[in-house]
Amino acid sequence: MAAVQAVQLELFEIPETERMMGEIRSLEKSVDNIRRGLFARHEELAKKYLELRDEVERLTESLHTMKEKAEC
Repeated sequence: MAAVQAVQLELFEIPETERMMGEIRSLEKSVDNIRRGLFARHEELAKKYLELRDEVERLTESLHTMKEKAEC
């Protein structure tokens, strides 16, 4: 038995400019999604950086305190 394929034809031909505008809108949406994703990741990285910086500062202070106690 042969497979039947159907092809949907356009009732009205879409002008080239309209088709291109649709592609541009699709690209703009994709770029916007990528931009928002990058900003979200940047925000997460910035928070993690601040947390790690604070932790390093606390550890440094602890080391200085331990060093001072050891010298006494």
